[in-house]
Amino acid sequence: MIGGATLLVIGFIVALSVFTYSIYTKTNSDYLEITGKIAEAEVELNNLKVDLGTINSSIKSEVDSINLDVSNLKDSSDFSILTEKAIRSVVVIKGDVEEENKIKKDVVLGSGFFVTSDLILTNCHVIFGIDTTLIHIKTYDGKEYGVARDISDSQIDTCLLKVKDLNITYPSLKLGNSDDVQVGEKVMAIGNPTGLEFSVTSGIVSATSKKIKNSYGREMLGSYIQTDVSLNPGNSGGPLINTEGKVIGVNSYKIFLAEGLGFALESNTLQNRINKIAIDEIGYRLI
Repeated sequence: MIGGATLLVIGFIVALSVFTYSIYTKTNSDYLEITGKIAEAEVELNNLKVDLGTINSSIKSEVDSINLDVSNLKDSSDFSILTEKAIRSVVVIKGDVEEENKIKKDVVLGSGFFVTSDLILTNCHVIFGIDTTLIHIKTYDGKEYGVARDISDSQIDTCLLKVKDLNITYPSLKLGNSDDVQVGEKVMAIGNPTGLEFSVTSGIVSATSKKIKNSYGREMLGSYIQTDVSLNPGNSGGPLINTEGKVIGVNSYKIFLAEGLGFALESNTLQNRINKIAIDEIGYRLI
């Protein structure tokens, strides 16, 4: 027979075990709950990191877009950035000209610009009547080069000059789509008016798709952009550039009895004809 004291001890042990087990169970349950909450917090933290990363990326994208807008606004408002880039592709075309039975050297004939690394585009009338061997070009960095040959299309008053030096690496200007030109948009001309080398003038497009006549009264092929940009002798052959830095025309003529009436051969006409004569002369398209 188990005595009363023994039963009391056994009951105490059982009660203690039950109490201990309940505490363990509660502690384990609390631990699992806490562990679950920690895991949930880690997931939330990771999601927050992803959200912050997305926000940072979005902010950076917005800042870049604002910076680009500011840059474009500056480009379209004052041409200084575009000029810095484009002027390196423009050249002075010079030649030795006979005047009154004397040879006058280094006469500024007009302007031109690189369309490839060694080909310069200009007007035919810029070099008319001058032997290729007497023509040379001067670049913006002050270097001078001879001309190996010229490829001309007198029907649209356009000429390509091939530079003798094969190691030159001057940047070329890209042609824009003249069909997209809008009346009123800003443009600039770079050239050498009256011998003032690498001068820049600006204005707007006054009209598009104009037809003009040459000095013989015959209508010239192609269409012309009319502009109020100041053009003078020496600007011929130089680029008419839009706010994207692309050539939309080649400055060709002005009306001397009026102000602000200049004309540039549209780039699309130019591109089609230049590629045609290039295929005929050298076997492949150029621009």
